[in-house]
Amino acid sequence: FALAVAMTPGGPLGSGLKSPPLERWASKFAAGYTKAGYSPGDFSLFGIADEPGWYFPGVLHAVDKNPTLLEAFRHYLVDQHLTPAMLGAASWGEVHPIGHGGLSARTSLATRRLFYWSCRFSPWQFAQHMRRATVQLHKAFSPALKTYSNFNNFAGQFYFQGFRANNPDFRSPDAAMGEPEWFQFGRMHGGDLMWTEDWFGNNRAYQWSYYAAKLRSIAYRHNLGFGGYVLCRTPGKPLAGRPQKGLTLVGRGAKGAFSYNFGPEYPFPG
Repeated sequence: FALAVAMTPGGPLGSGLKSPPLERWASKFAAGYTKAGYSPGDFSLFGIADEPGWYFPGVLHAVDKNPTLLEAFRHYLVDQHLTPAMLGAASWGEVHPIGHGGLSARTSLATRRLFYWSCRFSPWQFAQHMRRATVQLHKAFSPALKTYSNFNNFAGQFYFQGFRANNPDFRSPDAAMGEPEWFQFGRMHGGDLMWTEDWFGNNRAYQWSYYAAKLRSIAYRHNLGFGGYVLCRTPGKPLAGRPQKGLTLVGRGAKGAFSYNFGPEYPFPG
């Protein structure tokens, strides 16, 4: 069986959520299925996040207003061998995450450096949180359970300036969208499988060659597997594009492929 949640409790930034709350969540999740008569080993896949992403400046405010996350942000900067002076501050107490508003060609190197690492913190925190969730799910179900985060958007680029979508602060000079950084997620073992999906037409089935090559290069280097959702509902000709997508994915060495959906799609029949 396969299980999934839209987002593991704590969200993309984890909100400072560490092992005890995640352990209770995973144990309670598994207990419901045990009570229903299933065995922990009956489950093979667990989606821990679906199309994860976050908006700027909201994510900056979330870090700045949460003492635990702000402390984690500063420790993260220390781990990058940075000092307050390198970020234009006299002490760590003066260092806060910033967006791209006001940056220009004449902006100081220290400010641009702080902006860059402010953007990189959220995908790092996301991968760390998903790794913690994976550990707890292995304990609650089975070490053989394979977790994955369905990246979907933007093919691993982690920052998009001005991307509107559903950003409540899209008029802000700091408006942007953030996403997981695939290579970092793999290095940190955020899940057991690297995973994405397609929304392109059948005439672009070859795009899976790119996705699969990128996922495989990350997965094999870090002793992970990879897979993806092949969306059979995507339109267009040639119809041979549908099997080509799945065959390309599996032919590249994928260990997980989910046909989503082949047949009636009950959740979204429109």
